[in-house]
Amino acid sequence: AKADVAEAMADFTVKTYGRLDILHNNVGIGGPWTPETVSLEAWNNVIEANLTTTMLCTKYCLPKMKEGGGGSVIMVSSIAGAL
Repeated sequence: AKADVAEAMADFTVKTYGRLDILHNNVGIGGPWTPETVSLEAWNNVIEANLTTTMLCTKYCLPKMKEGGGGSVIMVSSIAGAL
């Protein structure tokens, strides 16, 4: 996850459209593992993709939304994440 990319996305949106009203976090990766077989490296990759990127996008978009008078953050998940 790259914080500078998330920040640039939020800045680009406001520069291009004048405001940021909606953030739709739709991310999800996994793998063919079980808790018993997953490696720490694979686990960390899943956490980074599924949680860290969502946090970074939200972190940089929320202030832009507040500056514009509000907005909506939509978080999408999947049943595929169930064990």
